[in-house]
Amino acid sequence: LGDASSSSFSLTDGISRGSLQREKEETRADAGEATVRAVVAAMHAQLHVPKALEAASRALRALIAAEPARDGAAKVTALHGHVAILTAMAAHPAHPGVQQHGCGVLWDLAAGNTQVMR
Repeated sequence: LGDASSSSFSLTDGISRGSLQREKEETRADAGEATVRAVVAAMHAQLHVPKALEAASRALRALIAAEPARDGAAKVTALHGHVAILTAMAAHPAHPGVQQHGCGVLWDLAAGNTQVMR
């Protein structure tokens, strides 16, 4: 066995920086998707609670804004967040917070994802 001080070992030996970056991005993407799923599920479960729907709408807007280059809008749309928003707005037509923040999410989706329009 050689002298331990003569050889250096790094946790990144054999792993390129690019693959580490991709892994980090994939982990973040999975976390973002899980968060969107949780928010959409909470909206369905709390459909009778306008303040919860308002808070969920704000959370979706933050998730859309936090994701790079339209990824957030694409995730929310793919996970039917737009349907949850429309359902919440239909369930509470007289609640200004649900309407305001619901419209905000729809605006963000339309601005960031051409798939919404199809």
